[in-house]
Amino acid sequence: MAEGPGLPDGIGEPLISAAGQDFAGLAARRERAVAHVLGLAEQASGMEERASAARTRLGELEGERDDAAEARQAAQDAVAAAGAALVQAWQTYAAGVGELAVPYPDEVGLAEWAGTLDGPNPAEAALRSAAADATQALAAAHALAAAHAADAAEALKSHQEERRRLEAGETARPPVPYTRAEPSRDGRAGAPLWQLTDFTGSLGERQRAGLEAALEASGLLDAWVTPDGMLLDPDTHDVLVTAPAAPGGNGRHSDGRSDGRPPTVTDRSLADRSLADRSLAGALHPPSTAPTHGLAACRRVPCGPS
Repeated sequence: MAEGPGLPDGIGEPLISAAGQDFAGLAARRERAVAHVLGLAEQASGMEERASAARTRLGELEGERDDAAEARQAAQDAVAAAGAALVQAWQTYAAGVGELAVPYPDEVGLAEWAGTLDGPNPAEAALRSAAADATQALAAAHALAAAHAADAAEALKSHQEERRRLEAGETARPPVPYTRAEPSRDGRAGAPLWQLTDFTGSLGERQRAGLEAALEASGLLDAWVTPDGMLLDPDTHDVLVTAPAAPGGNGRHSDGRSDGRPPTVTDRSLADRSLADRSLAGALHPPSTAPTHGLAACRRVPCGPS
């Protein structure tokens, strides 16, 4: 058997065995390095795929963002248009309404609210407030109208009753003064002045009402005319006036008496026109003044206690 080439001096089996072990370790490390690089390459490939997918998704999101921005702008434009239409409609309504005190849009900040829609509608709140005020005013007016209607109905009833009495021939009498008891004149001879007089045809309704009010305020309307021709105060019974003698000679009164004494007022003579006229003339005018008071003795009313 042939021998192999000779080894250099100093290289023996132990050294060769150690070198083989070193080469084996190096090969193992390189295998591990290759496997690690291959793993990194595989990871990089996966990450590249994910990055590509992310870039695709980013593009999609950017598109959605642009679409959303356009939709937002369109919505803002629609809100602005609707707000302007609301302000214009409210302006027209406020200018045309007459039943309510409606404020104008700029007085309640309607345009600003229409741009933000923050909180309740100020125009609606103002309209509800105006409606509440109008409702209260209408209720007060209705109550006042109802009261006036009730007063008018009562006045109509009173006038109808007065008309019924006048058509029946009843004589309206002035109210009894609170200072005199109702039956205080019962059985007394004579009659109140109002029962012996009536208005002349030359006086209008307003003149009659004024004259009657003046007579009532002065106390003459309810003054008592006694049978001897004296006009007594309705409260104190003091003599206010005495019927003067009829004009003409010999001091003769209208009842034919010539003794200078006042005429006697009886059921027949108390309603005599000349006596009542002279009593009125003496009460309302100086003796030298002709009567222009618009009253005349009433022939229709019977005399007697009243």
